[in-house]
Amino acid sequence: MAFLAPRAGRGHSVLRRNFQLIFSSTSPSTHQQRRPFSQTQLNDIPTKPLQIYKSTSSDPYINLSIEHHLLQHSHPDSTVLFLYTNRPCVVIGRNQNPWLEINLNLLRRATSDESPLPRVDIVRRRSGGGTVFHDPGNVNWSVICPPPQFDRDKHAEMVVRALRTLSIANGTPRVNERHDIVLDIENPKSTYKISGSAYKLTRQRSLHHGTCLLSSPFLKSISGILRSPAAGYIKARGVESVRSPVRNVGIGNDEFISAVVDQFRGMYGGHEISESDMLVHEESALQVPNIKKGLDELTSHEWIYGQTPLFTFSTHPTEDDPRPRPPLPEGLPEDLQITFSARHGQIQEASISGLFSPSHAELHDQVVDELFKHKLHTITNWEDIILPPSVKSAAPEDHLAARNVARWLESIFAPLQ
Repeated sequence: MAFLAPRAGRGHSVLRRNFQLIFSSTSPSTHQQRRPFSQTQLNDIPTKPLQIYKSTSSDPYINLSIEHHLLQHSHPDSTVLFLYTNRPCVVIGRNQNPWLEINLNLLRRATSDESPLPRVDIVRRRSGGGTVFHDPGNVNWSVICPPPQFDRDKHAEMVVRALRTLSIANGTPRVNERHDIVLDIENPKSTYKISGSAYKLTRQRSLHHGTCLLSSPFLKSISGILRSPAAGYIKARGVESVRSPVRNVGIGNDEFISAVVDQFRGMYGGHEISESDMLVHEESALQVPNIKKGLDELTSHEWIYGQTPLFTFSTHPTEDDPRPRPPLPEGLPEDLQITFSARHGQIQEASISGLFSPSHAELHDQVVDELFKHKLHTITNWEDIILPPSVKSAAPEDHLAARNVARWLESIFAPLQ
């Protein structure tokens, strides 16, 4: 997993009716001989003060939906630890812009046979914070607790204590001033981020979740995935990510999980409490209506892209955003100027010039009119926008340049299918 840190309730509902999760046993951990995850049903322990869950699913949408369900429906006085590992995905914060944070075109090419990358999902979580990359080489941890117990460092320090019980070569973990977990390396002296955090607070519950980069096989690919070619053209509201150097801790997932569970038990007196650890299966989780509802929301384009706060895309400096712009790609008209603003995917303002020759300047208004008919994340073929039928028949000599513009915009903005 790679990390980019951000710049900057519901009440108790009895679990018996709507959390019918089925669990099964796993082999015991070798770490300090604690109890294995055992076979039980979560609806049997709706009021237990300490609860531990591990998901067997690698689906990020399902795992975040289970987590949200626990936040909404666990007893308000309970403290919950939830552990899970996702397949490759980019997870953006609730108030972030996927077109600013992610190289969508790189992920689109990852579906081809020639790409060294696997398919990578895009996920918008319900908590704030910055963008992260998940894969099977990192473990996600989540602690849900009553608000009086919440502290931005408390559970990060718990994870640090877990890491310090393990054999980490040439490195010392700690929590830094941004509430992230970093690894200080002595030789050569340097610091790397290994775990970022995000938070969600409700009236009766607090959620602190993070991830720990253990053995990602895609470490060298993360920078490219999280570097959007549109960043130089976009001015966005919402949260932007701050880039940090990252590295693998170099331990296994099971070791980490065992150590975190031990520290969680030690912090909350779990050695004296007879609660069971529970293994959450995907097929059982999907039988819970609230989890299925959450899954449907998280997988929709209206959530992934349509929740994006107001932003402006402009190919040239403007009064509101005077930054120098990157050079336009080769093959685009030299005097091309495109500006539009969008909020929740809806185009609110737009202007285009330099796309067509001066004798066809009036066609720019037709392109803008076509753009206003669509939400940004519903446009999968930008040639239909740049060259609608009325424009295509009027300016055949400008088709090549216009198609190049359409391909460029499509590479930046077309959603993953």
